[in-house]
Amino acid sequence: MASEDKQVGQPTGDDGGGGAGKEGNAAEGGSVLQPLNPGVPIRGIRMKFAVLTGLVEVGEVSNRDIVETVFNLLVGGQFDLEMNFIIQEGEGITCMVDLLDKCDVTCQAEVWSLFTAILKKSIRNLQACTEVGLVEQVLKRIDKADNMIADLLVDMLGVLASYNLTVRELKLFFSKLQGEKGRWPPHAGKLLSVLKHMPQKYGPDAFFNFPGKSAAAIALPPIAKWPYQNGFTFHTWLRM
Repeated sequence: MASEDKQVGQPTGDDGGGGAGKEGNAAEGGSVLQPLNPGVPIRGIRMKFAVLTGLVEVGEVSNRDIVETVFNLLVGGQFDLEMNFIIQEGEGITCMVDLLDKCDVTCQAEVWSLFTAILKKSIRNLQACTEVGLVEQVLKRIDKADNMIADLLVDMLGVLASYNLTVRELKLFFSKLQGEKGRWPPHAGKLLSVLKHMPQKYGPDAFFNFPGKSAAAIALPPIAKWPYQNGFTFHTWLRM
């Protein structure tokens, strides 16, 4: 969204009406609120989350609306836990985490519990979280999290840890277990429970991801003669 380029007139100080209008009074009062241009479309996942964040900050949206809007943005349409739960833009995950910093505990709990549910339902969602470094973002925030939110974050970290954990994330994880002056850091005991999920692999070690977007395919070199050899065998499993 952008403001109009129209300049606000300054008072001239004469009696000819140059400073007697509404613009002059607004200028005397200090800052002027420029009108929004309704003709500017809201595009991009970051801009959409920025609009939602602004509404949250001024208290113009309920927790239920926040939850529904967040997941509609993540899936790029009408969210449905059974039919439409695949995250379309990984960048939206980072925007969601930043937004939740400004929401109350109840709203955070609703979002994180539902978010963990869609992670358990889709490898593509787990892959999207891995690509944006969600584990690192969560670990940096868990120290200041409420006890209830910390429980939900630990549950989600366990799901992500069973899928993939980088060396950088593992180092950060163990740094959260280092105490000072003989005292454990906040939620360290809960984080220990994540360790048992790390060796538990429920999916394949390697797989091809076909999200239906451009360039999501397996490209083979040109084959001048078919079959290339006397025999040709191809085995695969398809997960729908």
